Amino acid sequence: MEKVCENYTFGQPVKGNLSITIDNTKSRKCQTRITRNITISGCTDVEETAAKLQIVDCNVYPLKVNAVVTEEGTGVEAMASTTTSIQRRLITFKTLYKDQYMKPNLPFTLKMKALNSRVNMHSSEYYQTLSHYFSPSNSSLLIYAPEETLKCAEAGQSTSQHILPVLFSARDQPTAAITVQVVSRGSIQYTNTQDYQLPSGPLPISTEHLVEPLPPPLPGTVRGVINLTISLPNTASSIVKVSQFHPTTVSSGAR
Repeated sequence: MEKVCENYTFGQPVKGNLSITIDNTKSRKCQTRITRNITISGCTDVEETAAKLQIVDCNVYPLKVNAVVTEEGTGVEAMASTTTSIQRRLITFKTLYKDQYMKPNLPFTLKMKALNSRVNMHSSEYYQTLSHYFSPSNSSLLIYAPEETLKCAEAGQSTSQHILPVLFSARDQPTAAITVQVVSRGSIQYTNTQDYQLPSGPLPISTEHLVEPLPPPLPGTVRGVINLTISLPNTASSIVKVSQFHPTTVSSGAR
């Protein structure tokens, strides 16, 4: 986008016709020169697509722009030229999934994909703001379902059971009574409370996907994974909210 302005010395806008020519400075089959005539009153924005200017196909870097403003009524012309550089970002990133919070002693899962990637790629940057979850006991629960999907109930069955991995970090607590609730269509479709052992163990994550290694747990703190069995009745919709909690921590997430 280019902004073209024509004003009198005392600041009043000039009314008239703008003739603007955009040249991609290439030759032969890549040469493109576009001229547009626009009614102007002071300032106007001029846009042209990258496809018409062959910016990607012909590796265009500078654009040469010539503007001629003809004053209404007098025919007086004012001319100006400039060269505009092309800024490229050949890779853009799209977030596919991210955890709601960064929880104590547990990894933060983020899935994304690169769009518009090409062979001759330039570097691009991706930023993500993390919300930290505070726990006075330094304990936490985290539903580990980065795909965000659960198997639907099969025909003829009243419920469909699912194994839901839950990452945990617990301090001086070998067991916990964990309550699971499934909410759908505005009501609780399933609820269950059960005692679980909290043994230390490896997490179901690939270390090669970690940005940096997880720090070791603090003294007295264990980290591991437990598998919760949940049942979805046929009255649940295809989108449900699964929540689990125990007396010292709360964790919930839409699944």
